[in-house]
Amino acid sequence: MQAHAAGMGLRGARKAVLAAVLELLPGRHSRITDDAVRLYQLADLIVEAGGRRYCDKTIGRALASLAADELVDYIPARGRGNRALVAIHRRFVDDIEVLQRDETGRVIVPASAESVTFSEAPSSYRPKANYPPTPRSTDTQATSDSRPTGVEIHPDEVREVFAALPEAYQGLGTRTRWRLGGLIRRQLGRGWRPGQVVAILAAPLPGGVKSPLHLAMWRLAKNQIGSGPRLAPLQQAWDMAAAEAARTRSELAVEESLSSVTAATTPDQRDHALRAAAVQFGTITDPRAALVAAARAATRRYPSHSQATALQHWANSILEDHRATAPEPTIPAASNLGVELAMSTVTGHCVNCQCTPGTIRTELPIPVPVCDTCWAANAEPEFEEDYAA
Repeated sequence: MQAHAAGMGLRGARKAVLAAVLELLPGRHSRITDDAVRLYQLADLIVEAGGRRYCDKTIGRALASLAADELVDYIPARGRGNRALVAIHRRFVDDIEVLQRDETGRVIVPASAESVTFSEAPSSYRPKANYPPTPRSTDTQATSDSRPTGVEIHPDEVREVFAALPEAYQGLGTRTRWRLGGLIRRQLGRGWRPGQVVAILAAPLPGGVKSPLHLAMWRLAKNQIGSGPRLAPLQQAWDMAAAEAARTRSELAVEESLSSVTAATTPDQRDHALRAAAVQFGTITDPRAALVAAARAATRRYPSHSQATALQHWANSILEDHRATAPEPTIPAASNLGVELAMSTVTGHCVNCQCTPGTIRTELPIPVPVCDTCWAANAEPEFEEDYAA
């Protein structure tokens, strides 16, 4: 059939429709006899092959022309919702024996013949829609990372509130009662207990109330603000966990940056940078964070230099600017002491002799490095006993 069609020199819609028929029937449906198809199926196949999208009228005229040339058998669809019958012309399939099928599309095999396994009936031409995933139980779902905004509501709690409401709320219409139930569910979802909701709604009513629903809305909005006793502990626990996680991430980032700065600089350079950081940022409470902040400021100011060079230039510029603006600085003794302790903590030098590497003494009110010689000479007796132990 393809060789015969090639000799005819088909062009345009006729060539594209014939290629789509060959792809649809023998290629996808494994059929050569008449098959019920819709014209948009041929249009989709033409587009998939890189052609233009023809309208149904053009495809029908092309099929009729191919049927006139005895290439296909074509019976147009008649009536709304019906399908056209398209098949390979019988002169090309006279020597082919077609398998018989039942009403479900399965091949009919004689009982005396050998057992043959056939594929299932051809599926729909168009792919199935992407359906949403099957809902799963809440017990198997992972805990959400978002802050809790509500608690689970039991239907009996709503009924309990409705049963305890005063007479003014019992005779409401269906729609108004439905809206009132939504308000009650909202308050219960925010963590308030049924008795607390009833206490607000069952308060004495003022005279001349025309809309109990609006009165309930006003009372709940003014008297039950924020989260209730069932939701507030959950939110507080989440806030504490989130703050702890943020603090841990910050400490890890500081430690990582500090190790990078320590590996790239010497103790004298870090000492010099901490003096500049005390001038630039004020009193140092966390020497590690101050050194990291100084390194980041230096990298931003001198991006083309190495970390050690940038830190040195940044410290020099800060101290020079400070000397120019304040020739005779008057720094309080407490500030000087804080800088010295911060530098000793980072550099590891003894806070007493400033020359020998010391060990961090956690027994002191402020853990600072003290060498063994200074510790043995100046420590209190109880500290020496702990150290000896």
